[in-house]
Amino acid sequence: MTELPRVPPYLVGGLAALPELFLASARWRGKDRSDVEQLIALVPEPLRTLPCFLDRLGSIWRYDYGNPFVDLPGGGTVFGTHMYHEVDRLFDVLDCARRRLSPPQLANYLQRMADPNKHEDMIVEFMPILRLEASVFVDYEVSGYGEGNKTVDWVLRAGGTHLALDVKNRTKDLLESFGRLQAGERSTGNRAPAPVHDPSILFKGVEGKFNERCPDDVIQAVWISTALKQEVSELAEAFAKLDWATEAARGDTSKGQELFAARGCAICHQIKPADKGGGGPSLLGVGTRFNVAYLVESVMTPNKTVAPMFRWTLVRLKDDEEFAGLVTGETADEIDLLLPAGIHRTVTKNKIAERQIQDRSPMPEGLIQTPAELRDLLAFLLAQK
Repeated sequence: MTELPRVPPYLVGGLAALPELFLASARWRGKDRSDVEQLIALVPEPLRTLPCFLDRLGSIWRYDYGNPFVDLPGGGTVFGTHMYHEVDRLFDVLDCARRRLSPPQLANYLQRMADPNKHEDMIVEFMPILRLEASVFVDYEVSGYGEGNKTVDWVLRAGGTHLALDVKNRTKDLLESFGRLQAGERSTGNRAPAPVHDPSILFKGVEGKFNERCPDDVIQAVWISTALKQEVSELAEAFAKLDWATEAARGDTSKGQELFAARGCAICHQIKPADKGGGGPSLLGVGTRFNVAYLVESVMTPNKTVAPMFRWTLVRLKDDEEFAGLVTGETADEIDLLLPAGIHRTVTKNKIAERQIQDRSPMPEGLIQTPAELRDLLAFLLAQK
């Protein structure tokens, strides 16, 4: 058996040539041989002649291409799955690339794919579009959405939806975990220590990629692939820790006011003396009562800290109907609730089978979808003195 000097022998369950595996993959996909031979011709020469190995741990055919992690904290070199790529994934990416990219774009993409330092990034770059329907319009490396000549990786259009998307591949926290292992750090039972995430680094590299735009016109987003699983709560906190005081100073108060109305904030919150409000916390004089960090946390993670009087109440009636809302009034015989979409409902207590206060806020998560929206909303809120 041919030796693969960078692959541990215990992982290797068999060897095969990449063209042979492409042809085998094509058979179960129902593709013609001539079609697959054209696909094989696209494989960059350094990859086409590589031996592929069957990964015994996952029964997946892989090829070894790329560079190991070196100069880790504590020293050492790491070989791993960032170098051992799936053959079927390469098949999918190349098949998608030849259908989606123009000839000049494809030539440039294949040239970068042949670079061992960029190979994994180029594979990851196609992850968001591999399974899209053919009817979805796709353009690649598009300028005009950010500062100067900066480009976003993908622009997608379908059914009136316009999405500008940039793709990032992150490995820093994985490298730091390897460094901690090499330094001898262990958790209970001599296990590897739990990873310590720095989610703020995930957002680096997108500065200047997107100019301010209305999401009704263009949805702007970043697809982030990470070597370690990230925690949603940590990501939200990292987003909140960005310098929003500086960003708010650049915000558009009129757009922020429009957002406050359009996203239903005014249904629950009184922000002007003449406003009725719906039972949520008052925002009168919010610009002098709260600092930027508190406002960002309240908007982005509304369930993190919820005062008892503003918690969601789940009600189940004796006829098994269930609904939930914010209790805005109560007498000996009735309770009044503010339901989603601003609907008020009064319920007679003798019809209630169960009433349960939940540890969450009636305010939904995800009301603010882009940094530009948060910037404008903060500008509006901070202007309320």
